Amino acid sequence: MLPQKPFPHVSPRLCRGCGGQAFTFLLFLSFITPALSQERQASFDTKGTVLEIKAASPYAAIWKPEVGEFDRLLAFEADTSVTIEVYRTINGTSMRSRWPMDRVRFALFQARLDSAITAVMKRGGEMTEEAIEDLRSTFTYDQTAFSTIHGTTASILTESGAMFWLVTGASYFALSAISDNMNVTPANVEAAKYGHLTGLVQGYLAGLLLFSGSSGWDEFETSVKGTFALTSLGGIGHAIASYRYISSPDVDPTVAYLRMSAERHAIVWGFGATLLAAGEDPSTEAITGTALAFSLSSYLWSSPLFGFQRRQMSWADALLADEFMTPWYLTLISLSTSLEIEDASTLGLVLSAGGVSGFLLGVNLNEGRMRSLGTVKRTRLLMYGGALLGLGVIIGAEPEAKAALWIVTGTTWLGYFIGGRFGGETHPTSSSWDLRLMPENLALGQQMKPTPERPFVRPVPVAVLSVSL
Repeated sequence: MLPQKPFPHVSPRLCRGCGGQAFTFLLFLSFITPALSQERQASFDTKGTVLEIKAASPYAAIWKPEVGEFDRLLAFEADTSVTIEVYRTINGTSMRSRWPMDRVRFALFQARLDSAITAVMKRGGEMTEEAIEDLRSTFTYDQTAFSTIHGTTASILTESGAMFWLVTGASYFALSAISDNMNVTPANVEAAKYGHLTGLVQGYLAGLLLFSGSSGWDEFETSVKGTFALTSLGGIGHAIASYRYISSPDVDPTVAYLRMSAERHAIVWGFGATLLAAGEDPSTEAITGTALAFSLSSYLWSSPLFGFQRRQMSWADALLADEFMTPWYLTLISLSTSLEIEDASTLGLVLSAGGVSGFLLGVNLNEGRMRSLGTVKRTRLLMYGGALLGLGVIIGAEPEAKAALWIVTGTTWLGYFIGGRFGGETHPTSSSWDLRLMPENLALGQQMKPTPERPFVRPVPVAVLSVSL
């Protein structure tokens, strides 16, 4: 065993100043620790989503009074401070400057930006130049889709088949030029599309109401021309009015779109109310007049009835509340068919009361989700895919008519609810479903056929779909 060396003896006289030196050293560390602490990028909102603000951003106006004009803005935080980093272009040269900001003051700006995000989300979200160009193309595609109806109207009114092709073809060039000079947003593009559709239906109903009593060939020809003319005028006029209304700076786009949705669905509710009141044999004037009256008057009663003004919804939430009505109407049709409802009054009750309650349910289910437009696009695709899936099941299984309706209804609901789980504050942004394909098991299954020695064979999956609802 090696002899242990004793600790060196330290004289108390030599350590008499150690306490002061330690205090000085700790004080020095307290000053340099914040300076040496690791910086990390901070978000300008409390949700951690806005990490950079550019000059064209709708959030730039919040910071310009504080930092002046800038190209881009970043924020970094250490343990005890927040640093604002500003990039400017001065005389063609990009310059960077930094200065600290008190955390309390930075939190105040974060609260302002949170409120701005809610307002921007109600208009569809922050738009990039690429997204704006996509919106211009979407507007052109949407509106030219209606040109076939207007081309048919022009052909009937002039009694010339060439007018159909002239109007339809010219609409592409005209609408493309119009969209280049428009201040497009997700709200006004969507409002113009569905406003056009609503106006077409309203114009058609007005034509039926005015010309329903015609008799003889001459009067019939006049009624056809008049109905087509009112249909086209209603569509074009409503599209322009909807675009201008929802683009007004003092109009909440979410509330405005919900009103437009109620106006469109009120046509169905009006049909139901007529059947409920008139019974088995309502006149054409009663049906069209009531449906038209319900739709045109909806701006007076829809908001108080459904409480649009108090709803905390993003623009995407309003769109999904509208999309909710597609599988809901399929459900009402399937239910009426299964119960074999033939009484007009009962069917009218289903369409009117069932339609109104479904719209209220759709608004309540989507309130406060603050989803993005990507969620809407994905939901629409999944609903379309769900309907195709249901049709495929029907073709393969050949069920009876009642079951077939429920199959399509169920698969459409599946697409709606799976799509709606993406992009909200209360829902994960990652996929909540997983599809695994294993085609190699086809070959494996061929080799695992039952034999006398092994009569039972465990099947192997070719595809596995996991859905978290």
